[in-house]
Order: sequence, then C-alpha cells, then structure tokens
Amino acid sequence: MLWLSTHILCTIGYRRAGTTFLCEGGTARIREREAEIFARYSSGAISVQIGATSKQPAFAGFFDSASSGNFRFKAQIESFFNLLGNRTDDQVLFRGQVGSNARLNCPEELVGRDKHNSDLIVAFQGLPVETARKLVLDFLSLAEGIDLVNSVCQRINCRTEHELEGWRKAGLIAQEWRPSTHMDFQPLSALEALPIDDQKRIADYVRLVPNLTRERLLSPHEVWQAGKGGLVKLPLAAAAEILGALDGHERPVKNSLLAWAEPLVDPDEEVVYEAICRDGNGGERLLRDGERFLMRVNPLMPERAFVYDAKNGFLGICRRYGRTRPDDVEALERAFGRAGHIEALKVAEAKKIGAPIVRAELERRRHNADVLTACRQEATPIELRKRRREAEQADLSALDVPAPVKEESSYAISIEELNQL
Repeated sequence: MLWLSTHILCTIGYRRAGTTFLCEGGTARIREREAEIFARYSSGAISVQIGATSKQPAFAGFFDSASSGNFRFKAQIESFFNLLGNRTDDQVLFRGQVGSNARLNCPEELVGRDKHNSDLIVAFQGLPVETARKLVLDFLSLAEGIDLVNSVCQRINCRTEHELEGWRKAGLIAQEWRPSTHMDFQPLSALEALPIDDQKRIADYVRLVPNLTRERLLSPHEVWQAGKGGLVKLPLAAAAEILGALDGHERPVKNSLLAWAEPLVDPDEEVVYEAICRDGNGGERLLRDGERFLMRVNPLMPERAFVYDAKNGFLGICRRYGRTRPDDVEALERAFGRAGHIEALKVAEAKKIGAPIVRAELERRRHNADVLTACRQEATPIELRKRRREAEQADLSALDVPAPVKEESSYAISIEELNQL
C-alpha cells in the first residue's frame, strides 16, 4: 500500500478540494507516518480513513470472535473486486485460478496443478536457458498476470453500459447523433464543428427521424480524462521521505552509472541508473566514480531512483538507464545526447575544481603587470640601472661574494645598458 499510494499521489495526483483514502485496518493500510507526510505536503487536502475492526459478539453472553473489519466501509472496493472477478473467469486465458479465498473455495484441481507446476520448475534446472523459456507453466507469471488484468481493467473503465450511482445526477452524460441508422453515433461536438446552416439543417433532420439521437452515460475513462487535468501531484520529496523508512542498497558509482539487483523491478538483470542527481529545483550534479550512495526504488515508479547520503538524507533522483537497440534511431539519438550531457557535466565539474587555481594565476599575473607598469612609468633609466645594481649587490652579499668594480664611463649610460633596458 505504501508503494501504491506514493505512486498515485506523485505521478497521478490528488484533488485540491480533498482526496480521501479508504483503507483496511490490516494489509491494505496507510499507516500514521505516511498519512502525516501526505497531509503535510498537501496542506491537509489528503486524508486517510481506516475501517474499524471488532471482535465483540453480537449477543451478550457469547465469547469474542476473531477480529475482523467491516466490509460495508469499503463497499466501492469490494464491488470492483467482484466485477473484476467476474470479468477474469476465463479458465483458458487466466489459467491457474485459486478462487476468491483459496482456503475456502479453491478449485479441486488446484492441488494437482500446483504439484505438476512444481515438477516443471524442477525440470527447468537441467535444461538450457533457451529451451526452458519455451516451457509454459501451469500458472501465469507475474508479468503475464499484470498485462491481462490491466487489459480487463481497461475494458471495465471504458464501458458505457453501467448503472454507477450518481452518474446522471452529476451530469455525466453525453448527447450523440448520427446521419443514418447504418452509421455509428458521433459526439455532439462533431455537429457543432459544421457551418451554422448545416448545423441547423442536420439538427432538424435528426430530431424528426427516430433512432438518430441518443443519450448515454459517460464511461469511467471519459470522466477520468476530463477531470485529471485539475489534479495536483505531490513533490518527489514526499516519496523520498516515505521510502526513507525502507531498506536501501548502498552502491558505488562506476562509469557514471549506479547498478544493483532489484528483483521487483527486473528479476533477470540488474537495474541501472544514470549517476546524475537532480534535486527537484532545477539543479543537477554528476556523482563521482567511486563515491557510494544509498539507493531506493519504488517498483511502481521504476523510471527513477531516489538517492540518499550516508546519513539517510535525501539528495535527489536519478533517471533509469536503458539499453538501446542498434535499429532504434530515436533511442540512439537520445543515448548520444545523454552521453554528451554527462561529458558536459564532467567538464563543468573540472572547471569548477580548477576555477580557484585559474583565478589565483590571473591575479598573480595582473599584480606583476601592475608592478612593472608602475616602475616603467615612475622610474628613469638611471634609477632602473641603480635598482638593478643594488639588487645584484644584495644577492652577492647574501652569498659572501664581493661585488665587481666597474670603471665609470664618460657617458651616464652606455649603449649596451640602454639596449638591456
């Protein structure tokens, strides 16, 4: 429930007017810690209600019963489960069904099917990988089950023949028309897109001829599409705080990538993420090779990983790094762009490290240039010669070497000395 609620609120959103989670008191439950985080990040718009459990006997004098919840509290959920169960009753498509409660109403063949499936799994161990993959188990794999159930849910949500409570009262209906009984119905917007004269002529015609207009209930999918634009998503920082209570994977950065085994995301291979940490405020930095970070992933949000430091402080998120097929030109272009972006971040990091050295070198050169310029502007050639001789004598005195004695020329400055200046 933690993964599901976080996925819904951070990738789909919630209503500003208020969103309430109806939860059980047992497994499908949002605990107080998560509820407090959701309420804090949504300014109180998200609330959680948990159905009460009771073991009190119906009549005085009887012993207490086993603690159980009240199914009436979550009637909408129970009704949907019933509908989903009815739509997934195909024994061929959904092989290996266990019933609504395997302890009470499982099919009689379930024991034998489970045993045969176990024998197949044992046989896998001695077969080549390619051959083992061709075998069909007696139960659906997790990936197969998810795809099939999702397709059934899509059909359920797109149905227009239903009796959902409050639909008409809320105005969730559509007016449709068609030019002929041999054609499909069209939305009223198709008529409104025509020129004014054609609109009036067609409207009068379909109003007089029977079976050319109808009123139907909107499907749940249509209602969702119309209203999802007003939803607000929780920031990923809320998801990071929620996941912070779970165990993570401490992994080093190698070749600007982070990789580890995450069976709930990919049972066959390691999951790989770019070592570019984005803080959610527009900032990003390249994590250096060799550094270690604590990584966490929500299996329902596998496209991003949450990065934490050694003290479990949230740093940002990293995007998933996927393989690219040689024949997928668009994916190759994205991969090249990603590699170029990583290289640009490395160059920017190197410039950032070398910036103080460059600034100090430039400052030293400017200082020397200013000193030399001042000397040339203020000192005469005779003063420059005198300063040079004094410097030479100071160096020789430091080495205890007597300074050479030169005969003075009849000229104040010789030609050779002028050339040296």
